[in-house]
Amino acid sequence: HLHANFFQVYPTGMTLTPTHQTDVITMGTTERHILEFAYKYPGKYMFHPHQDAIAEAGCMGVFEVISPT
Repeated sequence: HLHANFFQVYPTGMTLTPTHQTDVITMGTTERHILEFAYKYPGKYMFHPHQDAIAEAGCMGVFEVISPT
């Protein structure tokens, strides 16, 4: 789950056209996708899985969006 924004989903990274836009995506263990997104405002934003056991094991974090100037 990506906080404060939606992203375009490119399934398995094998297409040049996104199939949908969302802020949550469910994937299997070996599944891979490309997610494309841009933020309008600088700041720190959180991402995390919705499975508590995975999040508690450390699969969550924060990234910082910086101003281009």
